[in-house]
Formats: sequence, structure tokens, C-alpha cells
Amino acid sequence: AATNLGVILAVIGIKKWRSPCNILLANLASADLIVNLWTFPITLASLIQEKQAVSDLFCKVSGFVDNIMILVSVWTLAASSVVRYVMITRPNSQLSKTLNHHSILKITSMIWTSSILVAGLPMAGWDEYIFSPVTYSCSIHGRLPGFHKYYFLFFCIIAFPGPFVLMAFSYSMIFAKMCTVQSTTRKQTIRQVRASVILLVIIVMFSLSTLPTFIIALMFWANPELNISIKIPVVLHWVLISNATLNPVIYSVVNTKYRATWREYITQH
Repeated sequence: AATNLGVILAVIGIKKWRSPCNILLANLASADLIVNLWTFPITLASLIQEKQAVSDLFCKVSGFVDNIMILVSVWTLAASSVVRYVMITRPNSQLSKTLNHHSILKITSMIWTSSILVAGLPMAGWDEYIFSPVTYSCSIHGRLPGFHKYYFLFFCIIAFPGPFVLMAFSYSMIFAKMCTVQSTTRKQTIRQVRASVILLVIIVMFSLSTLPTFIIALMFWANPELNISIKIPVVLHWVLISNATLNPVIYSVVNTKYRATWREYITQH
């Protein structure tokens, strides 16, 4: 939680850190901070007690909040990839010139609004959030009869194919640009690519921690009688929520400018 808070405070308190990509990074850190303070304690309490640790109403709210954070995280990473793509491959375009902190704040507002709407559908009657004894967390039911059972599939489509296609496209174009850049602009481009590599590491770690959980969940959704060790979903779920702590650690360890800026800020104050 402290590392996530550090990223947020750096963007809010240090003016030179309010770049488009850093604002998006702070948005990711905000979602991760909520996971640290909300999802971790509830899931841990249920795991220790080996039963639902909160009321049914609180469980529904918990599932709702968790799904918002998943959507906010994945779409923020997708938006960050696209912003990097525009800044590196089209630095002098009109689109690049419109990427300021005002436009990025609009993008983050759209991400939060759409995530709340999608995650709120079970609260409005399409499927429902219930306690899962498999992962000791509150999540989508996914097995209600008729049209309700397809919400989980809808959620997975919104959360993964679209964002990951954007990320893959953006990074393929970034590294293609790096291979063809002129020597006169190579140094500046290399700096941009180095910053992009940090984001790429975060994306890869997010993918490795998130996709296995949803693949297993999709397998259960398609075949409720699937025979699998009960420990696997629990371990994968903890890997998923632990990623919320890992992201800012990656950023602070890899990005030397981030550490230097904090040292300078603390020294001056």
C-alpha cells in the first residue's frame, strides 16, 4: 500500500511528474491501493476462517469493487500503451499535441465510469456476486440459468481481448519505430523506449498474474464438473491480488529517476 501511495503522491505533489504517462500510472496505483486496503483484508479473513467473513450485502459490494479494480487496471495499462505509442511513433502529430494532463484526466474518468457500469451490471440484475468457497472471495456467480450465465463471458471479453490487442499493437509499433529511427533522434527515442520498457514489465507481470486465474475460471464456467485441485484457484487468486503490490515496486526499482526525484524532494523539504 505504501508504494502505491508513494506513486500517487509523487504525481500529485511533484509538478514535473504530471506527465500523461505518469498520471495514468497514478491511476493504476489508485486501483492497486484500493485492492491493498479492501480486497486483501476481506479475502484474508475468509481464508483464515475458511468461510464467508462478511455479510451477503457486503460480499456483493466487495465483488463489485474488485471487478471495478480489475477493469480499471487493465484499461489503464492499455491506455498507457497507446499514449506511449503516440508519443514515440507520432511525436509531432496533432494527436500527440493533445495529450496533456487535461485530456489524460478525461481518459481516466472514462475508464472509471465505464468500469463502474460494467461491474455494476450484476448489482442491477444480470448475474450476481456471491461468495466463492473455491477462492475465498466474493465474485461473479457465473452459473445462473439462461441469459444470466453469459455475464461472466461478457466481462472476460471486456477485460482482456480488447485491452491486450491494444497493448500488443502499441508495443509492436514502438519497437518497430526503434529499428527505423534516424540517428539524429535516436537518443531521445531511446529514452522514450526505456520508459516504455518499464511499463512493458508491469504489463507482462499483470498478464502473468491475471490471465491464469481467468483461464481457470472460464474452464469452470464452461464445465462446472471440472476436476481440479482446490488449491490451484486459491493460489492463483492470491497471485492475482498480490500484483497490486508488485506494480509500484517494479516501477520504483526499475525507474532510477523516480527514486532520484523522491530523494531530491525529501532533501528539500
